[in-house]
Amino acid sequence: MKNKVTIIGAGVVGTAIGYLLKERGYPVVGIASRTFESAKKAREFIGEGEASTDLTTVTKKADIIFITTPDSAIKEVCDRIVLEGGFNSGAIVFHRVKFENRTKNDIIFKWSDFEQNAQNV
Repeated sequence: MKNKVTIIGAGVVGTAIGYLLKERGYPVVGIASRTFESAKKAREFIGEGEASTDLTTVTKKADIIFITTPDSAIKEVCDRIVLEGGFNSGAIVFHRVKFENRTKNDIIFKWSDFEQNAQNV
């Protein structure tokens, strides 16, 4: 079985990533958004996963987390998840980053490498 995925941010990008990953056999276990309605709509399109406004509930279920929020919200989202103990040891976190009108996916961090410094965040 492939690693379990959670999507944080249920807009067009997050919903599309969730759908494509599900189609390739990755179980999407959670979709979180600021509003439940948005998370529910994304879940309906993706076809699986728990819709939620509680970031920690869905991140604790996943091995891989895609943060598809606007760039301006990354720090707030990550800080909240860390403070609530929402990343599993060994979890991998991705975020879509925009550089000069181009986008690319970058690994923000591998949680096991970051765990030692989590208290300083």
